[in-house]
Amino acid sequence: QLFMPFSALSALARSALLLALALPVHSFSITGYSFPALACSSSKPQSGSLVLSAVDQHPVRKADCTIATDVRPRLNRRLLLEGVACGFIAGSLPLPVIADADEDRIKAGYDTLNDLIDNWSKYAGVGKEAVNGDNVRRQIGTVGNKSPLFNIRKVFLRKGADIDLFEAFEKEYAQIEANSYSAIFADYSTSPKRGYQYIEDAYNNTKKTRSIYKELMQDLGIKY
Repeated sequence: QLFMPFSALSALARSALLLALALPVHSFSITGYSFPALACSSSKPQSGSLVLSAVDQHPVRKADCTIATDVRPRLNRRLLLEGVACGFIAGSLPLPVIADADEDRIKAGYDTLNDLIDNWSKYAGVGKEAVNGDNVRRQIGTVGNKSPLFNIRKVFLRKGADIDLFEAFEKEYAQIEANSYSAIFADYSTSPKRGYQYIEDAYNNTKKTRSIYKELMQDLGIKY
């Protein structure tokens, strides 16, 4: 197998390669160059193909770019960690821009959790008037898309997060959303708890989420 620097690929070839990172591919190739499987996001066998063909204008070689999406049962996400987290695919193809962007998102998400906890009353309200669940949800990225935590779960998976830590994070993160949402309507329903009580639960969920989030960062080697 031959390998070439990422910077030596044409814009088309780079686009095809980056697109492959977002697909549940088994393998993909740029004529004359092949790359091993990264990770499969689906546990059910599927099949299909996406073909991008055009002329590579790089002076060294003209090539047809082909991405094959033959999906196999889920692989250990550590395969992705080994290939991408250090900025390389198969240990030979540097992708520092992608790695840095993901790490920046994760760090910004941690800052957002700190700000939410430190200024909880500002976002959620005070005492029995603490029923501003949408403000909390906006901060954690489940309402709108401006928070660094918007789709943060996909970022962690792309980085090859430890599956046990990730599932623990996902559980608490989902509870922030559920309790914050319930707080909005509890005072106008037959709910056994009042809105401010759901907000208190959401606060505790947020603190647990931050703790697990920090563990994920440490496991991925992201210094903060």
